Amino acid sequence: MIYLSKYQDNPAPEPVETEESFSMSPERNRCRVGEGFRKKNNLGKINLFLITRGLKMGSGLRTLLHKSVIFAIVFVMVNLFFVSVASGQTTYYLKTASIASANVVTSWNTDPTGGGAGTDASAFTGSSDTWVILNTQQAATFANGTSTTFAGTLQVDGTLTVASSSVSSSTTVTTGTVLFSVAGSSQVTITSASGAYTNTFALSPSGTLKTNNTAGVFGTNCSIASIGIKAVVTLPTTANYEFNGVGQSTLGLPATVNNLTLSGSGAKTLQTGTTTISGNLTLSGTATATTVVGLTISGNLVVGDGTTF
Repeated sequence: MIYLSKYQDNPAPEPVETEESFSMSPERNRCRVGEGFRKKNNLGKINLFLITRGLKMGSGLRTLLHKSVIFAIVFVMVNLFFVSVASGQTTYYLKTASIASANVVTSWNTDPTGGGAGTDASAFTGSSDTWVILNTQQAATFANGTSTTFAGTLQVDGTLTVASSSVSSSTTVTTGTVLFSVAGSSQVTITSASGAYTNTFALSPSGTLKTNNTAGVFGTNCSIASIGIKAVVTLPTTANYEFNGVGQSTLGLPATVNNLTLSGSGAKTLQTGTTTISGNLTLSGTATATTVVGLTISGNLVVGDGTTF
């Protein structure tokens, strides 16, 4: 044990108590740090004790501080990692080599080029996942007699086909949210079925459909093409719809919708068949809206800056 002592009127240093932890004791006016530091100020006396196995006051505390900062940074990074993993937000891309079997989950991969160099998907059930059909992929096909449900978002930049041919089986594609990015042509084709069977493209009851198509949702040149025999399109009245392109018509929109958003730019023309908005009608971007006579809006009308209603 080493004593370093500076004093004015009392030459005898006081005994040292080794402390295992940091403590403050106001009533005794003393501060102990670790095993090797004690400072006491009493009637002008200053006693500084360093035990040989303790840390030096300068470099030791700086090292400890640096380690604490590093630990804090690592702790934050690890927590962010686990939050990201827990959220399960992953984007999968259809492999170009598997374009004929889009209904098979391992046909989708994290490689954004569609080459399959990333990690294969294991299930369509992630509600935060996004599934992308690239704009270079035409007629991504959901095979005959299969049923595929995307719990998350299906982003269609290319085109997709429900059933490869007219056969005696039912094929269904259902999605929670669907994004159509092409303005001037259809992106979904539903092949005719036969007998007692149907082929179906469906939006989930609480889902959201967003389209950039100038013609509308469903019909000639719309996002979903006119359909053949026993081909079904399900667009629920409880779902949400958004037209985010330039100068769009809303052809094919159901008579009743939940929330309707008109974003992007240009004039948005509502069709006479749409009469009820159960939720909110929202205008954003620089869109202008031409509504229909007798339109009922049960929720709020939200008119953003730069829009005209």
